[in-house]
Amino acid sequence: MKELEFVIPFSSQDRYRHYHLGIKGQIIEFSVQLETFLNGQWLPVVRYDTSHGFAHRDLLDIKGKKRKTPLFITDTNDALTFAENDIKGLRKNNFTFSHPVFRPSLSDPQPPNPRNRPAIPVVWRFRIEQI
Repeated sequence: MKELEFVIPFSSQDRYRHYHLGIKGQIIEFSVQLETFLNGQWLPVVRYDTSHGFAHRDLLDIKGKKRKTPLFITDTNDALTFAENDIKGLRKNNFTFSHPVFRPSLSDPQPPNPRNRPAIPVVWRFRIEQI
């Protein structure tokens, strides 16, 4: 049985945390995540793991709420490779807590409407004004 755990700093504000357990070249369990340094602590932004008996991704907002998405990859070696590549891609695209996906409310990423009425898309507004 081989257990491996390490952290790779991407910058002074972002880092990659990796853990996996394997037997004879087969990954049994893993957890990899992109973390960002915010308000004096390291917080996970996205995590891939097998903690619930299946490979999945957790997107975490600044308050710690999670949005869980299963990976439809049954082989844990392939799932780990996918997770590593995805996190490296997120890092290249600068996904951190400043990205809209990680705002406090995952269910409503838009700010509340200050006029307290339904927002009308610009295209509809244009057509209504023509009538």
